[in-house]
Amino acid sequence: MAAASTLGLALSLSSCGSSSPTSTTDPGSSPRLPDPTATPTPAPTAVASPYAGRWTFTIWLTAVDRQCGHTESDIDVRVGPIPVTVAADGSFSVPSPVSATGTIVSADDVRISFAERTTCPAGSGAGGCVNLNHCDGTSNQAGDVSKWVLNRS
Repeated sequence: MAAASTLGLALSLSSCGSSSPTSTTDPGSSPRLPDPTATPTPAPTAVASPYAGRWTFTIWLTAVDRQCGHTESDIDVRVGPIPVTVAADGSFSVPSPVSATGTIVSADDVRISFAERTTCPAGSGAGGCVNLNHCDGTSNQAGDVSKWVLNRS
């Protein structure tokens, strides 16, 4: 019985009010809604790496496997310091004779890749930063193990 009286109330309310239409649209058509406009989203701003700037790169062998043409007399011979620039995104390139690229991702994540040379396949290394002015790590290129250091200049 409650459902019947609710239906009757709804029907009687729908017939209330003025007999003139409330819409200026043709009968049977939907009222036109305004076109939605997109709200512009601001472009994200890139935050520069705290490691961006001028550095020097130094590397030396700690063990050799002769595949790259090194001998035990090359152990502890330093190459560098070589000037490098760490970009705003943390990336850097070390020119010849080292020929490497790397990225300071965070204080505990520095990655470096060494280019393949005629007598030596590509290599890689990893390390970390002690502070915003000093990063170091180790690398391996065909059995030649090296220690490397980046110092802010």
